[in-house]
Amino acid sequence: MAMLLFAVTRQESDSQAVVEWAADQQWSSGKVGLLGVSYYGATQWRVAARNPRGLTAICPWEGFTDFYRDFTRHGGILSNAFINTWWDKQIAPNQYGLPGRAASGWCPDTIEGDLSSEELTHNRENLLNGPRATLFRDGDCYSTREFDLADVKVPVLSIANWGGNSLHLRGNIQGFIHAGSEFKYLRTIVGRYDLPFYSDESGKVPVVTLTLRKGDVGFNNPLAEKLYNTRDEAEWPIARTKYTKFHLAPERTLTEDKNTTAGEVSYPALGNINDQHFVQFTTAPFVEETEITGHAVAHLNVSLTRDISGQAPADIDLFVTFRYIAPDSKEVHYTGTVGDPVPVAKGWLRVSLCQVNTEHPHHCEWRPYRDYTSKAYSPVMPGEIYPVDVEIWPTNVVAEKGGRVVLEVASGDTQGAGIFLHDDPQDR
Repeated sequence: MAMLLFAVTRQESDSQAVVEWAADQQWSSGKVGLLGVSYYGATQWRVAARNPRGLTAICPWEGFTDFYRDFTRHGGILSNAFINTWWDKQIAPNQYGLPGRAASGWCPDTIEGDLSSEELTHNRENLLNGPRATLFRDGDCYSTREFDLADVKVPVLSIANWGGNSLHLRGNIQGFIHAGSEFKYLRTIVGRYDLPFYSDESGKVPVVTLTLRKGDVGFNNPLAEKLYNTRDEAEWPIARTKYTKFHLAPERTLTEDKNTTAGEVSYPALGNINDQHFVQFTTAPFVEETEITGHAVAHLNVSLTRDISGQAPADIDLFVTFRYIAPDSKEVHYTGTVGDPVPVAKGWLRVSLCQVNTEHPHHCEWRPYRDYTSKAYSPVMPGEIYPVDVEIWPTNVVAEKGGRVVLEVASGDTQGAGIFLHDDPQDR
């Protein structure tokens, strides 16, 4: 029976069997490599963690490594829109036995012929159903998809895209950091997810190669993006990084002066892409060129206030965006996953899941580690103040003299969310 499933143990074992079969063939050198973009990048990590016989190297290109944090629940908030679109347009039309595949030009018809609608329904698991029904990482939907990056032992070339700040970024960098491989390499790129994969490049691979986003070259312009410089590094995170604290002020400024006046700002809860609610904090113009490269955290103190009728939302969903304003006072947009305009970086957090596990070996000040389990859940009460650290996905921007950066805190998706909306009516 052909089952349509996603990121499950059965798929990993099948992939392991294929690798070992290829390695054993008479025509084979016995050395097998894996290469692929997006989902075909994500699956490589999972297969490599099994260490199949013959697997020699992997090149996961813009995938993800964490089914919960990177893909389905950003900061605990369901990332539903992309999953729905991907399922409807690219996964479901591939189901084995679906009538009319060849006639539609999608792919060949199946050998055994068409399956009935009842059989098709029985043979698939809708990708969104599990994440929608499972809020926590210790639920079956997630616990059965866990694996340990430290089990990946083969050489790795991990490709992360700065513009993939809702899917094709965090996992590749986490994979590079935590893979157990002796030989592992990281490269950050820009551009639409499907174009750089086919670029004609070769040569010796440095440990880390970073694309540096300086200036405004527009978005979805592959030729202009070649103007960005690159720089090789010996490690990630960069050892010489100077972690600098900026402080929020009631005047909605962002400053290195820690003696800012105490105060508060407010905005309506439960915003969405069509009804955006946010506050922005802006730095003064930089007095010299300043590079911002690495991991960032937004430390916020947040609370719920009842409305005039005495009602309050059941939780606080934080949507944090990092934007860059050029010296000409125009925001610079970069190329997103599908060629859409995106800001510098994004981060998310559902406050009821804000508990940080400081004892976990992956926890550090610049990347707080959360378990996102049912035991870590704590209800949010109106009037209580909650100090939270929001992980902002790793990023890079070179701020020019006269440029400014903006930290935006919102109650829903804002510009740059693109196809990665968080607007499921059951989750929010």
